[in-house]
Amino acid sequence: MRRMKWTRRKFLEASTTGPVLAPFAAGLVTAIEAAPMDALSEDERSALRVAMDKIIPAGDGMPSASDAGGIEYLDRVMRQEPEVASAIRDLLAELNVHRTLNEFEAKAPKDFARLRDFVYESYYTRPRIWKLLGYENYPTDHKGPHLAPFDETILAEVRSKPKFYREA
Repeated sequence: MRRMKWTRRKFLEASTTGPVLAPFAAGLVTAIEAAPMDALSEDERSALRVAMDKIIPAGDGMPSASDAGGIEYLDRVMRQEPEVASAIRDLLAELNVHRTLNEFEAKAPKDFARLRDFVYESYYTRPRIWKLLGYENYPTDHKGPHLAPFDETILAEVRSKPKFYREA
C-alpha cells in the first residue's frame, strides 16, 4: 500500500466527502485481533495518527498531536497498562466502524470523548508543548516562581461601580 502524506487540508477535504480511514479499514480489524497487546500495529498507528491530527491539527506555531510525539506516548502507555491498550484498540475498532470522526462523535459520543481524552493526554503532557504554551513546570520540593506584588489599581474600575447585588 502506498503511503499518502496527509496534510490538514487533504484530511479536511477527505473527511467531508467520505470515509477518511477507508484505506486503513481493510487491514485494521485483523491487525487489532493479531497484534500483541503491548504495541501498536502499523495500521493502528496510521489510523490513530490521522485521528489525532484531526483532533489536534498543527497551526499557529503549534505541532499536530502526532508531530508532538502523541503516537509514541500512547504506544508507551499501552505497553505499561494493558487496560489502556485494550481501550485504545476498542476505540480504534469503533472508529473503523464509523469511518469518520464526525460520524464517530455523533453516533458514539462517549467513545469519541474517551478517544479525544487519550489524544489530549498524549499532547498536553509533553514538556515541548508546555514550553510552546508558556507554561513553566516548577518542582514541588523547592520554591517556585516569584510573583509580582498584586496591583490594587486594577480593581479601581470595579470598585467605582454600584453594587449589582442585594445584601442578604
